Amino acid sequence: MYSFFEAKGPTSGNSRQGRGGVDTATSFPTTRPGITEDRHTIGVDARFTAGPVTLQPTVLYQFGHREAVVQQAAYGTVGTIEKADISAWLVDVRAGFNVGPLSLGVMGMITTGNKAKTNPYKDINFFQPLDTDTSYGADWGTQIFSLGIDYFNILNPNVGGLNPGVAIGYDKYGRMGGGAKVAYAITPAFTVGAGGTAFWTHTSVDTDSRLTAAGGLLPSGGTSAKGDSQYLGTEVNLSATYRFAPGLALDVAGGYLFSGEALAHRTTVGCCNGVTATQFNSGDKAGVDNVLIGTARVRYSF
Repeated sequence: MYSFFEAKGPTSGNSRQGRGGVDTATSFPTTRPGITEDRHTIGVDARFTAGPVTLQPTVLYQFGHREAVVQQAAYGTVGTIEKADISAWLVDVRAGFNVGPLSLGVMGMITTGNKAKTNPYKDINFFQPLDTDTSYGADWGTQIFSLGIDYFNILNPNVGGLNPGVAIGYDKYGRMGGGAKVAYAITPAFTVGAGGTAFWTHTSVDTDSRLTAAGGLLPSGGTSAKGDSQYLGTEVNLSATYRFAPGLALDVAGGYLFSGEALAHRTTVGCCNGVTATQFNSGDKAGVDNVLIGTARVRYSF
């Protein structure tokens, strides 16, 4: 496949998320529409089937250039235009084995990222999808790292660059990991399943970063920032589906995320009499809680 994307000035948040502190509003202003991003994506997407075995590898490479207006003194002269080189990879491999009522699956993925100290106005090593419809990984069955059966994404749903279903990676740091799942059809109408998935960032996250809605994680040290952790967490889940009538199905699913230290960051919160303050939790998982989710859904398809 080959895909070409060009944007002059601002563009859809599905195609460009704020990452590394690069604010998608101020760094690509409408007052300077000549700012251009050219993005090329090439690769292969395949499916191989041999009896009960299936293999689905996807390998994509992205390259090009992006211009943006510098907004932080740590990254250059504020107000000037910098041109970044784009070079990023996405590899996603899934395999399955089906025999009778039993289905087994494994998956592994990696998408590259920038180091904490990398200037995102000069180098872009994180993969940027055109549009995932928030659903990357949703077909794998996780309930927290991707859209679950309730179609709700728990991990930073309002910050696209930190939402794995939108950005694929995690902010500018990329992502890697994998998991396994099993499903068994007790009867043709009733299926139960279980799975486990673990993820890390490709490069270490600077957890001393401030979260901004339009720019993602802004490292406090700029080009002197240091990464602290790569571990995002491990999710385990259970599910059951009962097709109790034509077109009607009851789905029940639960998931638990053992959250990792890489999810830590600073946040700006409201304080006293309208004054804002920076709230920060550092150290081993300080301020990062584990996540529990449970959902039941009845769906009618026709």
